[in-house]
Amino acid sequence: MTEAPPITISHVVLHCFDIDPMIDFYKRVMGMRVTDQGKIDGPDYKGVRIVFLSNDPRDHHQLALTEGRTAERGSVLLHQVSYRHDSLARLRGLKDRLEAEGVTDITPANHGTHWSMYFHDPDGNRIEAFVDTPWYVAQPCWRDLDLSLSDDEIAQTTEAMFHDDPSFRPLEQWRGEFSQTGNSDAIN
Repeated sequence: MTEAPPITISHVVLHCFDIDPMIDFYKRVMGMRVTDQGKIDGPDYKGVRIVFLSNDPRDHHQLALTEGRTAERGSVLLHQVSYRHDSLARLRGLKDRLEAEGVTDITPANHGTHWSMYFHDPDGNRIEAFVDTPWYVAQPCWRDLDLSLSDDEIAQTTEAMFHDDPSFRPLEQWRGEFSQTGNSDAIN
């Protein structure tokens, strides 16, 4: 089995009882800004509203809020915990380790801004492991990702996949624009 790589926690996604007061709180009290919002189009949460927030131009989102939290026992309180990896090779290594551990619910995804892999821990908590891409694409965005492709093939496929999207641009350009918006939300 390959050695576990060093990782950092990147962002948290919270299910909310009432999303609008949560957005207000994180903007007003915590000093965050909305970077994108929309409806999730992934296999697990179709049509669910999601709002991305950050206060750091290096991170498109440090927090995301989704609607749909209920008071029922056993409801999902935490949408996911996300871990940033420094290369696709490390992401593939994690996939190999997960498969060796018998994890079968591994779902790769191409978000344009990052290449991700979703799975659940033994307690059922959703985990995302991801690698940043050099591009920005308005979120939410979900496309298939084939981790069996080479790094170059994944990069070329991603660029071709999103090139015609009006929001598509180099990540460094988006970071500069985010830095220039002051206290305004950065939604495109």
